[in-house]
Amino acid sequence: MTITVFIEALGQGWAVRCPPFTNEMLFLDRGEAEEAARSLAERLRGRGRAASVAVRPDAPSINGEL
Repeated sequence: MTITVFIEALGQGWAVRCPPFTNEMLFLDRGEAEEAARSLAERLRGRGRAASVAVRPDAPSINGEL
């Protein structure tokens, strides 16, 4: 099963979320959020887990997700 690391718009910044983990990482800069998401996915892959990164440019509620 592939674990997806999500980058989502959040107010004036960006959140990095990964469903198996309850803590999210918050960033003001999208580039920093993308770097953190890639790093997390690489660490998961290094532990033998399939992982990918997905960017959600709008707030989750705009995407129809609650």
